[in-house]
Amino acid sequence: MLIGRNIIPIAIFAYMVKNKTIKIALPIILAFTMLFNAEFAFSQKESIKDQLLTIKSLLDQEKIEQAKLATKSLEKKIELWRENDETAIYYEIKASTALHEERLGEQQEYLLLFLNAAKKIENHDLLASAFLGFASHFEHIGDLKNAIPYFLKALDEYELINNAQKIAYLYNKIGLIYYSDKNYIKARSYFFSAYSIYKKYDREDPECAYWVQNSLSNISLTYLQTKDFGKALAYSKKALLYCQESIIDNERPMAVLNSNIGSIYGRMGNYALAEKYLREGIETSLEPKNHETLHAIYSKITLINFLTKQKKFALAEVELGIVWSLINSGKNFEEAKSSYYKQLAELKFAKQDYKNAFEAQKLYMAIEDSIDKITENRNYSKEILIHDLENQKTLNDLLRSENNYKGLTNKVVITMVVLAILLTVLAFIGQAKLRQKNKLLSDFNLKINEQKNATEVLNLELIKVNKNKSFLIQSVAHDLRTPIGNVMNLNDFLSETDLKEQEAADYIKLIRSSCLLALNIMEDILDESMIDNGKLQLNKRHGNIKHLIQESIHLLQFRAKPKHISILFEQSSDLELKFDHERIKRVLMNILMNAIKFSPRGCNIYINQLIDGNYCKISIRDEGIGMGKDLIGQIFERNTPSGRVGLEMERSIGIGLAITQSIVESHGGKINVESTPNSGSTFYIELPLS
Repeated sequence: MLIGRNIIPIAIFAYMVKNKTIKIALPIILAFTMLFNAEFAFSQKESIKDQLLTIKSLLDQEKIEQAKLATKSLEKKIELWRENDETAIYYEIKASTALHEERLGEQQEYLLLFLNAAKKIENHDLLASAFLGFASHFEHIGDLKNAIPYFLKALDEYELINNAQKIAYLYNKIGLIYYSDKNYIKARSYFFSAYSIYKKYDREDPECAYWVQNSLSNISLTYLQTKDFGKALAYSKKALLYCQESIIDNERPMAVLNSNIGSIYGRMGNYALAEKYLREGIETSLEPKNHETLHAIYSKITLINFLTKQKKFALAEVELGIVWSLINSGKNFEEAKSSYYKQLAELKFAKQDYKNAFEAQKLYMAIEDSIDKITENRNYSKEILIHDLENQKTLNDLLRSENNYKGLTNKVVITMVVLAILLTVLAFIGQAKLRQKNKLLSDFNLKINEQKNATEVLNLELIKVNKNKSFLIQSVAHDLRTPIGNVMNLNDFLSETDLKEQEAADYIKLIRSSCLLALNIMEDILDESMIDNGKLQLNKRHGNIKHLIQESIHLLQFRAKPKHISILFEQSSDLELKFDHERIKRVLMNILMNAIKFSPRGCNIYINQLIDGNYCKISIRDEGIGMGKDLIGQIFERNTPSGRVGLEMERSIGIGLAITQSIVESHGGKINVESTPNSGSTFYIELPLS
């Protein structure tokens, strides 16, 4: 092997001896020998690293014995006295092997060696893996106090190297910590962050696709804990639909999600759907290939709870017997006994079997007391840990900055010494590496420019958002001041003045008018927020559109009457549609209020309803001041000058028609307008018949 890789220097030496140029030959031979040996060592180094990475892959696939054999055959080739990538990865493999075999003390020793090696070579990727290894180790043994700082350090390192998927993984971990501390709103923000990152890579990476549904499921659980059952159900169903359409092996997550949806329906009082989804989830969980028996046990206990509330005691007794058999089928299911005895006590109490209920309650309390004692033995307070979470992250930033400074000093000294010794030998290799570094530098500068451009775009968007927010706040404050002031003044007037019954009724109508105006403004703002976030949800049900038009006209008579404006509805046949009654009523009222606002006193407003093809077409025509083409192009936009003052100084926040268009289009319909200055306006609303 040695002769083989030095064959070229030997050949040169022989040739020069033959030609009597030995003095020239010796330096050339020395340079060639060092160059070839350096290149050989480099290729050998890459070979060892590749083998180590292959062993890591075997461990990830749970092929422990194969990994151990491969590690043993490689150990003699690894120079453990060196501090480089190979030694660091070797220690990582040894720590992972020890964890798989539950040799936790040995695992911690190798993790320490791994961490020290990663620090010395300043490899942030390996350093992040080492911190994550320590965090997982302490989490595994239940020492959350020591696990949390390491999770935060790992997050810092992954943010430094911009490893998006690992950042998402740690967001999910920290979210679970907040969840266990019952800070569900904070937990939800981390779960949303994890979801947004995983969603970027889910089409190319099955593991990311798995975590997408997991994040959605976690978000649902936070809403369930805060009793926002509608959103909890929506996110669980979104996760279930995602599982059905994604590239992952979906049986296990679908089993869990079906059970979760059943639990939510039960909390909402819909026991029929609760039982349906729970039984589907339990059946899939109990399939041997899915390994979700413990989840099936807890889901059955939830089902028994709902059966008990419905007084289906016989069926609940049968299900409890099945649960007891499942608990005793494996040693890992003992933790479920507490829930079993609690539910047994509730069932016996519901049946008025108080003696057995008391016995079951005693068994439940005995298990809970033992759990409480274990919890008390932990020498940390979760509440304090969560409170210090952000402070710890700041401290980590300071420590990292200090370490970077020390590392930079050491780099300078070591680099000068190494350059002095190896400058001649590495001159040839240095040229090649210099070209490579120049290319990397060029790529790095290009990325910086791209990030700069992206930052400028974000700044422009932020300026726009701030302008819109300022506009909205000023408009809302101005518009709410008028109706609220009217209500206060009228209230004071009614309390201080003796009025006849009819006069009092008229003033009460004025109060109701002002309240309705304020309510309409607030509902516009709420719908504006939901539309911006893509969360506008419709509550569609069958109803008579003719009756809704008549109701809207009746509600606005108090605004039309003072201006002597008549609202004329051309009577048509009853027509049943499926629509969101409250929102379509607001659409009609928004357009009618605008018609009243921009019509002179004594005018008429005409409403017509007819069937046009597959649509119900509603037209609202006024005899008001109308609009020019420029204004027509703006009325369905938000925060534009189209929010005009009415003929009698009535104001608008300028978002009513924009929301009106969004509501109609959400129903699958269309809205448009025809108008000319001083000749009135006609709005057309089209809603699908089916």
